Amino acid sequence: MKQPVKFSELDFAFGFVSSSDDSDAFLQKSTGRIFCRSEYGDLDELGEAGLGDGGWDDQDMIAIPDKRDLDLGQPLVFRFVRSRLPRELDRVRGFFSHRGAYAQFRDLLVRNELLEDWYEFEADAEKQARLSWCEENGVKVST
Repeated sequence: MKQPVKFSELDFAFGFVSSSDDSDAFLQKSTGRIFCRSEYGDLDELGEAGLGDGGWDDQDMIAIPDKRDLDLGQPLVFRFVRSRLPRELDRVRGFFSHRGAYAQFRDLLVRNELLEDWYEFEADAEKQARLSWCEENGVKVST
C-alpha cells in the first residue's frame, strides 16, 4: 500500500458499512482512498470514479467489513457479560432469543451502573478489531 489511510476515515467507513445492510465501502489500497455506496441514499462513489460494476483490480480493492464480520455484535456483548456480570450470562442469552435484546441489555447495564463501562469496552474492542483487520490486510493506518 502506497498511502496510509487516516484512521478517522476508516472508522467512518466501518460505521457506514455497519449502519445498513444496503451500504458498503471499499478501500483502494494503492491510493488509500475509500469509496462508499448505498442503495438507500443513492450514493455510489465507485460509479462516480468509474469503478462501478466491479471495474477494478481485485488485488487493489478491499471491502470494508461491518461489525458482524468482526464479531462485534452479540459475541462482544457476551464477552462483556462474562467479564463484568457473569451471573447474568444466561439471562442475557435469553434476551438475544427475542426482539429488543439490545434494549433489554442496556436496561440491565443501567440497573447495574455499567452502561459507561460497556461503552468504553465496546469502543476499545471496535478499535482493536479494526486495527487488527488493517494489519491482516496490509493496510497502513495513520492518525
